[in-house]
Amino acid sequence: MPRPKVDERTRKRINKACLYCQKTKQKCDGLMPCGKCARRNQSSSCAYSPHERSYGHRRRRQKPTERCQTDIRHTETIEANAPAATARPSGSNQLSGTRPSMKESEVSVPRLSQVLYDNKGQIVYLGNCAALAFLQNIQQLIETETGHTADVSNLSVVEELPPVQDGGLDLYITRNKEELKGLVDVFFISTCGILDLFDRAHVETLLGCWTSTLESLDSGSSAVLCLVIACAAQIRSASLVDKLRAQSFYQQGRQLALLELTNNPTTETIQAFTLISIYMLGCSWRNGASLNLGIAISAAKSLGYHQDTTNSAYDMKERHRRAQVWKTLHYHDLFFSAMMGRSSSTSNTDSTAVDDGDSNGENFDDEFSQSLSMTESLRAFLIIERAVNKVYTKETVSLGILQSLTRELQEKSVNLAKAFYTPANASRSSSEHAQQLNLRNAHVSCSYYFAMMLLTRPFLITSLRAKSSMEHAGSGQSHGLSNNGVGGSISSEIFSGAMTCIDSATYTVQLLHELLTANMLFNNMPFIV
Repeated sequence: MPRPKVDERTRKRINKACLYCQKTKQKCDGLMPCGKCARRNQSSSCAYSPHERSYGHRRRRQKPTERCQTDIRHTETIEANAPAATARPSGSNQLSGTRPSMKESEVSVPRLSQVLYDNKGQIVYLGNCAALAFLQNIQQLIETETGHTADVSNLSVVEELPPVQDGGLDLYITRNKEELKGLVDVFFISTCGILDLFDRAHVETLLGCWTSTLESLDSGSSAVLCLVIACAAQIRSASLVDKLRAQSFYQQGRQLALLELTNNPTTETIQAFTLISIYMLGCSWRNGASLNLGIAISAAKSLGYHQDTTNSAYDMKERHRRAQVWKTLHYHDLFFSAMMGRSSSTSNTDSTAVDDGDSNGENFDDEFSQSLSMTESLRAFLIIERAVNKVYTKETVSLGILQSLTRELQEKSVNLAKAFYTPANASRSSSEHAQQLNLRNAHVSCSYYFAMMLLTRPFLITSLRAKSSMEHAGSGQSHGLSNNGVGGSISSEIFSGAMTCIDSATYTVQLLHELLTANMLFNNMPFIV
């Protein structure tokens, strides 16, 4: 028996749901903003795709060359200038909003290779937004333009350090307090802005117990301390002794973590496996690093770190500590999402930890500086989370969405505290303290640059592919570019988006070069680039 016909005035179906409701497969009310986004306090991000569905006939699948030309013809508007740099608030170009066009256009998101081979010839899976897939794609474009060359073909996008040697590493386990204290200093100087798992006082307490003959540490604390020292020795890598010491402490800490911290998850489980992930990244063991970070995230979820209601049961100090640990996990989870195209494990949780804290101060103590810089780095990476969900999971993306994300990223960078713009003066503070502040600012800056590069990368690839296609078709004597540098068939908006990506990469290189010439960098330290 057919269902009774519903009067159009009482019909509750809508023609189109917002992007969030489409992704989560929830019922949308079709309003602007919709009720779901309003309840999530995400009214500003509620958006509808302008794409009109085609019913009643088959759509012809476009060939890659046709799709590339269609991308160029249909692109109308995009931000024209480079992103605001956190390290150069006045020197970089400022993004500004443009008036919306009468009919919003879409740009095709280039499909990148999802297969990569490591040094052993084994296949590594990569998602569409993976930075490594982007590099591989650029290599293929270069080979297409210049032909097969040894310089490009022999360049591997995956370089891994050799496996850890097994024999004789116990000789490099030391309990000399002065040597180990120097490594603890290196750890906190180099990771301020990308790690906030514990404060320095806690680690120094563990170190005092480790070097004392009267006190002993439990296995969980010993694992955490060994892995802190391992990461610090790897970061410094000032000598062969540092490298061997890093391997020895890593082996001991990892063994303790696997044997003692996996039966019943604790805070030390989260800390230890996050540190294992950081160490593996230093060796370019990306799959292993992603795996161990996943263990840390699972342990955190089992302890309720992702739930505000659970965290509210603790006192203020412990609540803040749990929030900072979750921010660290969320940040590195989003980094893996962007670097390898893996799905995020920390999205869509009830934690609002990133909204806590006040960034208007100028003079911070070390602990507050570490917490605030971690928060600011995560704020930049939240744009990555939305870019992956709204751009790289689609075949086409609305320019309005890209403009909205770009403006939001710029506003966040402009609203950073003044202390993140100002280089630390070594004459007014100790050289180590000045180094920590400069590296902290650099980590925050690189997080914003990295987010902007990921957001504008589709335009760079579209530009390069279109240029290559036009050259092979013989459609230009000057490589498809006019005198002002904009392609005759490549719209100025596409070209400007591509230049934004290049500018962000250039600012990153300039920033790292300045730190290198100022002798601020360690030999093997983590950086989001």
